[in-house]
Parts: sequence; C-alpha cells; structure tokens
Amino acid sequence: KLYGLFNLHVQLDFTIGEKKFTARIRYKYDVQFQLQYSTNKNFKKSKSTTLFVYESKTIKRLSKKKTYYVRVRAYTTADNGIAEVKIYSPWSAVKKVKTK
Repeated sequence: KLYGLFNLHVQLDFTIGEKKFTARIRYKYDVQFQLQYSTNKNFKKSKSTTLFVYESKTIKRLSKKKTYYVRVRAYTTADNGIAEVKIYSPWSAVKKVKTK
C-alpha cells in the first residue's frame, strides 16, 4: 500500500462552457491523474480520462445546464518484476460542475 506517496492536495480548476468543461490540475509532483465524471453523485455510469500535471483536458459532448460530479486520483506505474502495475491514490473529494 503506497497511499502515503500521494498526499492529494490537488488544485483542480474548471472553465465551464456550453455542453463542455475544461479541467486543469496543479500538483507539486510529476504524476498522472485519472479524472472521473458523472451525472450521478455515486458515479454510476461514470466516464474517465487521463490527465497530466499542468495539462488541461476538455470534456465535450455533455448536456446543457446539467450538473456533473468530478473527482480525481493520482497514479504512477511501478515494475513488480513481472509486469508494470499501476498504483492508485484514493479518490479526491467530489466537485460539482454545472454546464452552461
């Protein structure tokens, strides 16, 4: 368990548009992030995408004037001697984003 590796004090900024939003992550270490979004606050039928530090990602083809719930987690890859495995942090707190 490497949860101590990821102390998730992540700054997550959103630019909201019509039928889309853009997410940007700021974090002090160079790791990758998995961004997950859903219209359900329990993340049923959610979608996810990969995001790098200081990279912005636009999520398109969303519904107008709808609330989306967004959360992120950091991950890195490590070699366990057999194959490379992904090590994930716990999910961040959930943020609400409402499209225009």
